[in-house]
Amino acid sequence: MSFSTGQTDYMYFSFETGSIQFGLQQVFFFEDDQIPIDRILTSKDIFTGEDQCFDAYESIILAGGGDTFIVDSGTGVDLIAGQSILMLPGTLVEYGGYLGARISTDGLFCDVDKPIVTSIEVHEPDHTTHQEPLASHKPADTDKPSFFRVYPNPTHGDFTVEIVPDKTDLPHTIEVYGMRGEIIIRMEQLTGWQHHMTLQEHQTGLYMIRVQLGEEMGIERIIKKR
Repeated sequence: MSFSTGQTDYMYFSFETGSIQFGLQQVFFFEDDQIPIDRILTSKDIFTGEDQCFDAYESIILAGGGDTFIVDSGTGVDLIAGQSILMLPGTLVEYGGYLGARISTDGLFCDVDKPIVTSIEVHEPDHTTHQEPLASHKPADTDKPSFFRVYPNPTHGDFTVEIVPDKTDLPHTIEVYGMRGEIIIRMEQLTGWQHHMTLQEHQTGLYMIRVQLGEEMGIERIIKKR
């Protein structure tokens, strides 16, 4: 059984052996040093009788390979991953137990009640700066910007921002934001179609790339892996 990015509805299953709930939650940005890229869980990771949450930037895998992942009565487990959750043979929810599984497409993970980044620093032409709500910088018509792309994503450090061919002559600005909305990289008055950048000196986690091209603005996320 698996659940991957792209599902948009909650699904809840309740039966004699317990209940499983799947869903999608949408907030914008996160950073947590303790969140691994991938996580493999077995019964040994569960604290019986407690409510607990396990997360991963990309994938969570339960049981498999002869191992089990058994949620006992009175025990609650939430799973939150950025891309997929795979429940292999050996996964079981006992009567009175709870297992919830969610895909976080925009960054809310365990122990985070709201996005860490709620605003970003905007630079004006007169060299002044001010804070603007992050929500006002989300693309209006699509989740993916149409005039640039970022690859590889995830990355171990180096990545490329590529502008579409018909806009390469227009000056553009590229900014990379850290977990608190601070600018960690800023490149102005750029032209051309490929811009090579790096996060080698920064910690693993999720970053936000903002590209301003004339009246157009786009935001893309990038994950830095170990």
